[in-house]
Amino acid sequence: MMFVTVPPNLFFGAVPDGVFYYYIIRPLAASRIILRVGFLYPAETFKDKNFEYIFKMAVDGLCAYNDQDVASNHSVHLGLKSRFAPRSHYAPKEKTLSQMNRWLVQRYKAYAAEVEARSRAAAAGR
Repeated sequence: MMFVTVPPNLFFGAVPDGVFYYYIIRPLAASRIILRVGFLYPAETFKDKNFEYIFKMAVDGLCAYNDQDVASNHSVHLGLKSRFAPRSHYAPKEKTLSQMNRWLVQRYKAYAAEVEARSRAAAAGR
C-alpha cells in the first residue's frame, strides 16, 4: 500500500486493485469533525467474484486502523484538558507533523513573497 497526502486534509491509499481517499476531514468545532472515507475501483475490480470479500477486508482494515487512532486521539484530548498537562504544539513522537508543517511554512512564505512582489510590480506599473 502506498499513502499520498494532499495537505492539509486529504490522504489517499493506493492498493493494487483500487484507491481509497483516506480522509476528507471537515472540522465542525474544536472537539468535532466529520471524517469521510471513499473507495475508488476500476470497473474490472467489480467483476471479480471475490469483490465483496475484498471490499469488506478493505473496510475492516481501515476501521481497525482508524479505531486505534480515534481511541488514542480521544485520550490525548481528554488529558490536554488537565491543568497539569504540559503544553506544546506537537506530541513528542509525532515527528511527521512538525516536518510537514516546516515544509508547508516554507512554501507559504515563498508564495506570500511572490504575491507581495507581484503586488509591488503592479503598483509600480500604474
